[in-house]
Formats: sequence, C-alpha cells, structure tokens
Amino acid sequence: MAETSNGVAAKLLEQFDVHRTAALHQGWLALGYASIQPATGLSLLENYLKAVHPNATPPWSGLLLWRFYQYSKDKSLVRRQMAGWYAKITEQHQQYYNWYDPLEEGLPALDGRQDPRWLTALTWSNESLLRIGHLLGEDVSAILHWHELTIYTMNAKLWDEACGAYRTYDLSHQTLQPAAGLDGFLPLAAEVPVQAQAERMLHRLEKSLFTQPISLLDGWLLWEGLRRYELRDCAMHVRRFLLKAVHEHGFYETFDGATGLPVGSAAGPLAAALYLLLSKAAQK
Repeated sequence: MAETSNGVAAKLLEQFDVHRTAALHQGWLALGYASIQPATGLSLLENYLKAVHPNATPPWSGLLLWRFYQYSKDKSLVRRQMAGWYAKITEQHQQYYNWYDPLEEGLPALDGRQDPRWLTALTWSNESLLRIGHLLGEDVSAILHWHELTIYTMNAKLWDEACGAYRTYDLSHQTLQPAAGLDGFLPLAAEVPVQAQAERMLHRLEKSLFTQPISLLDGWLLWEGLRRYELRDCAMHVRRFLLKAVHEHGFYETFDGATGLPVGSAAGPLAAALYLLLSKAAQK
C-alpha cells in the first residue's frame, strides 16, 4: 500500500455507504468526514448522538461534537445545530451523575464498576462541553463542578502509584482491579493526572505499550494525552508505529504491538477515519 495517505483514506470515506456502519461507530466516522463532506459528517454525528446510552458505549458525545466543530470546513453548518446538541449532551451527563453515581463522588459506575475508559470519555466530554458552553455563552457552572469532582476522585480512588496507571474499582467487592488493555493510561487524554503522575505513566508505558495489541482509537487517545503533558517522544513513537502499520498492511483497526501485523479483519472506512485523526494530529 505504497499510496496509503490522507488522500486514500479520504477517498475510501467518500465512496462508502454510511448506512452500513453501526450507529455507535458513526461518531468517529463523522470526524473523518468533517473536513471532506461536512453535511454527511453531521448526519453521522446525529445518528451517533441518538444512539448513545451509557451501557452501550463510553460517553464520547461532548468530545465528538467539539472536535467535529473544530475539524469541520463548514463551521456555520455545525453552529446551527450546536445549541440543541449541547443541551442534549449536558442533560445526558446530568443523568449519568444522578443515576449512576450513588456515592455522589463524581464517578458514575456502569455495572458496578468505575472504569477508567468510561470515565476518561466522560471527563473529556465534560471539558469539551465547557468549551462549547463558553462558545455559546451558556452558564457552565454545573459542568465545571462535575468535571473537577470527577478528576479529583479518579486521582484519589483509581490511581495506583505502584503500577503507574489508573485501575477499575469494583463497587460490589470494594476493590481495585487491573484495567483492561490500555484503559488505565487513557486518562492522560482527559488531562486527569498531574505531571508527576503522567511521567510515572510514561515509565510504565515505555515498558509495556508494545507488548500488546494497539488500536488506532487508543493510539489517537494516547497521542493526544501524551502531548498534553509534553511527552512527545512516546507520542511520536505511537503515531509512527500505527501509521507505518496502516501503510504496510491496510486499514485495520488494531495491530499487534510487537510485530505490527493486523489483528482481526480489515475495518475499512472506520479505520480510515481513525487513521485520518491520527495523521492530522501529527501535523499540528
């Protein structure tokens, strides 16, 4: 795939029948379309927002709305819809804290577990809602309270200094458990840890990152997080590994960290959208 590039990924997206993709994948596809076909991307994002339920997917909605606005080549089109979506997502977040946070500590729990990936999505979406709210001139005091409380409690309750990562808390057994895959490192993307914690996470990542499968989505999340803490060498390593894997093997979602070989079947357009996110991020 010598010609694999942003152009090839964009062409794949342009030729794709959007209705063939699961609604919960369409939010990420929307970001790929934002700078290519904004109207199509907008439709995809709407489908995603209508399908979101906390038991089905981490709550990325606020982040996806903000990034779609940032990436879109037709911001006026997005602005016409933004206020309604902002209100809907803010209401969803209020429900997460009202219904799934029985201890009122800022850590909504799904299936009795306070999970770093889910909470990363919630926290980064809270941050994005703050940005959108300021853009729209809204009162964001409630969102700011959620945001600060969740970050504080994640650090107080889920952080494990010994392993240099965030862990999952099982409410029924009142114990910390290992987070799945790279989930324990994803809070970097939402700027949850302080700098000293981030550097401790880097030490752990450098030892374990390429011993496991790495998805394009997790790679992009880690890329964003590592750069927030100026940990650019590791961020560049992740980016180069994944872009090289796509160049050599095609549009797969996940690659083996040790060999770079694809894991699973080719994902096509979804992987192309994720590739564009990582490739465009590299150019910033």
